[in-house]
Amino acid sequence: MSFRPRPSGSSRTLLRSLGEMCRPHLETGARQTKADHYVKEYDSAGFGMAFVCFMLLRLSSLRELDTSLQDDQQVRRAVGWDGNISISQLIKLQHRRPPALWEPLVAALMTRLGKHQMPSRLRVMDTSFFTMGLKLLSRHHEKKMTASTAGFKLGLVLDPECGTPLRLCSNVGQGTDTAQLDALVPPDQQDIAGLIFLFDRGFRKYKFFDSLIQREAHFVTRATAMVKYKVLEELPLDPQHPQITADWVVRLGSSNGHNLMKHTVRMIRLETDTETFVFLSSLGDLTAWEVTEVYRRRWEIEVFFRWLKRAVGCLKPTGYSLTAAQHCFYAALVVYLITLLIAKTELNRKTGRIRRCITPALHRLRANLYQVPKDEDLQALEFL
Repeated sequence: MSFRPRPSGSSRTLLRSLGEMCRPHLETGARQTKADHYVKEYDSAGFGMAFVCFMLLRLSSLRELDTSLQDDQQVRRAVGWDGNISISQLIKLQHRRPPALWEPLVAALMTRLGKHQMPSRLRVMDTSFFTMGLKLLSRHHEKKMTASTAGFKLGLVLDPECGTPLRLCSNVGQGTDTAQLDALVPPDQQDIAGLIFLFDRGFRKYKFFDSLIQREAHFVTRATAMVKYKVLEELPLDPQHPQITADWVVRLGSSNGHNLMKHTVRMIRLETDTETFVFLSSLGDLTAWEVTEVYRRRWEIEVFFRWLKRAVGCLKPTGYSLTAAQHCFYAALVVYLITLLIAKTELNRKTGRIRRCITPALHRLRANLYQVPKDEDLQALEFL
């Protein structure tokens, strides 16, 4: 069921304050992309705020957004559109507006988050697939797709300590994880020495492993069942952790397959009562158990994708093109970053790490959208 708060007249509300804070950055993005060069009404900044309201109010369709824009004075003020807009116009706008118009707003929110949190060395990489309608999508893309591949794949790099997305990319269809490596990994000109990249088996590419080691970065991943390797050295095991049954220095690949790695890596085997896990890592200054504990942090990006789809409501894009899907994701990402700013922090007694209570903060944000904003919320959201 969609969240539908009651309008509260013409007084200043949190929703209106959010509109006044977000619009300048969306207008900057519109100028940079020249999105409104030939547009007289329904400007791109208003379009962006309309989709932010779509996510904040947890609406289920563009028809509900159209109803809110017509009947809700607070939504119209937050969006900045005076006249009514039809569903067909909303559909056209989400396919014609460039997704790059969101970048200044996302960058501003990330900068605000960076002032309150120290970035960590960890970088979690993963992808998630968003389903779209096969018939509508096939009309606008030459690529042949089936019902299982109709949609777009989102690639993301996340800092698990502060929960902030750092890099993202998307493409139509399922595709492969390795196809998005160039967009997810910082370019060669950027210093990544000391960073630790965590990723699953979908990013298995030996040239990628070699490039990280060459740039003095590290990685932890899981090995595939068909991995080829040669054991060069057996490292001593820690008797305090009998789950670790092997800790080797290996060289991945084979000379016959012309994929032999230039650098050596560690291969760690961890056995539980039900399953065996094999990890690959370039970390040499940590124990085998510590390496496996570092890999546990990779799960946080799965939690992020689930939260984005379920809690915010970005489970299925409203449009049938990659551009429309990107707008849907960016609006959900803006809501996530706003929620992250106002989320309270607490200490996890088990791990000793600070974590943010994001879901309660989202519920509180939605419950107070039509109320006069509190001083603590305005202080957290004043990123202009």
